[in-house]
Amino acid sequence: MKCKNEVFLAGTVVTPFRFNHSYRGKDFYLVTVATERLSGTLDTVKVLVNEDKVDVTKDLTGVCVNIKGDYRSTHK
Repeated sequence: MKCKNEVFLAGTVVTPFRFNHSYRGKDFYLVTVATERLSGTLDTVKVLVNEDKVDVTKDLTGVCVNIKGDYRSTHK
């Protein structure tokens, strides 16, 4: 069985887009999404998005979103 690193996230945007970095001429922005567990506990997930995927000039705070992507982490 081959495992794929795919994530599907549904939640509410709780922060505006914030510039994070540029790479190969593309800008990347961070936004935080809150999602509720079955227990009612809220989790917040930082999402890094390429400016080509969404209009980062719009404030989506409070908007429900569905996100498909992959999970990456860093050790800081």
